[in-house]
Amino acid sequence: MTHTVDTREVFQRIIQKLQAKIVRYKSFSLLSDLNKNYERAAILQDIVAAIESSLEKEEK
Repeated sequence: MTHTVDTREVFQRIIQKLQAKIVRYKSFSLLSDLNKNYERAAILQDIVAAIESSLEKEEK
């Protein structure tokens, strides 16, 4: 039996995991790593935005 997976569902899961990492990076309290973590969070936010944008285009 084959199970088909909705691409949108897969990307939604990826987005959720990335957003969880963003929250972790932003809440990390060590000042020495603060700038690095905000940079990481910004990169992940860009990735999330790109995925969401392509999903929206796919729907149209």
